[in-house]
Order: sequence, then C-alpha cells, then structure tokens
Amino acid sequence: MIATVTPATSTSRDISNAWKEMQTGKLCFPFSDDGRTDPETKIGEIKDQVRPAGWPVEVLSAGEGRCLAQLVVAEEHQNTFGTLHGGFTATVVDEVSTLALMTTGSGHPGVSVDLNVSYLKAANLGDKILIDAKTLKAGKRLAFLEVEIKKESGELIAKGSHTKFVSS
Repeated sequence: MIATVTPATSTSRDISNAWKEMQTGKLCFPFSDDGRTDPETKIGEIKDQVRPAGWPVEVLSAGEGRCLAQLVVAEEHQNTFGTLHGGFTATVVDEVSTLALMTTGSGHPGVSVDLNVSYLKAANLGDKILIDAKTLKAGKRLAFLEVEIKKESGELIAKGSHTKFVSS
C-alpha cells in the first residue's frame, strides 16, 4: 500500500530533545512492544522522527519498500561552487533510503554498513530534485537499497546504494 503524505507544518519535537532522547537511550522511532516499527504508524510520523522539523526534504509518497521525495535546492544546500553539496546529497540518500526501508515492515531502521553515492551531474540553486529510493532486499541481517536523484526534467544527477544492518 502506497501512502501519500502531506508535510507536517510543525512538530512538537525539536533537535535538542531528539538528541537528549538518543543520549538517554530513548529511541526516536515509533516502536511496538516487540521492538519493531509499528506498521500502523503513518510515514509522516516516521519522517518527523527520523529528521525533526527543519529538514528540507518533502516526502511525496512511501510504501511497499519505496519512498519518493523532493527538495528544492537552496543556498544552504550548496557547496563553494554554487551547486548541490555532495555531503548533503549523501545525507539525503541515507535518510530517504531509510524511510523506504521502514515501509517494508522489517521494523528497525537499521545502521549503515555501506553508503555509496555516484555524482553524475550538478544541481543548481532553485532546481527541484526528486529522490526515488527503493528497497532491493530486506533480509534477516542486511538490507540493500538504491536511490536515484533526478532533476525535475528527468536528468539523473546522483545514484546511491545503501547497505544497512537490521536486527532481526
């Protein structure tokens, strides 16, 4: 089932509270009694907890191991050459692929084992980019994900692969 979400306009969680919760051992993800992600949790709620308010990526749809999101490149996303920063791009690959994994019902968002990003073309200030992440396989211990980042015109600007350790 694919869910279309409307971005939250606000959240009660701020980055300092999320950080404090992580330091005290409280996880920032909605878990059921058995420690797995509650399948009834809406992807918008998961998104807000993975990346609290202020995260510029808008989730358009998510479900069945996929996540489609978008971002408009702003000044704070640029490198010294005025194009989309590679480190920021890698973070987007990490976050959006994690959201895709969390829609598989596999539970835990996992821990990155390997993250690779190939940069194919630049994105500039004001460009709308689409991020399409899909789960290739979610096994008992490892999950394999891939991400394509394209300009609105369809030009491929980056391709990512992400391997995550997931607890069973």
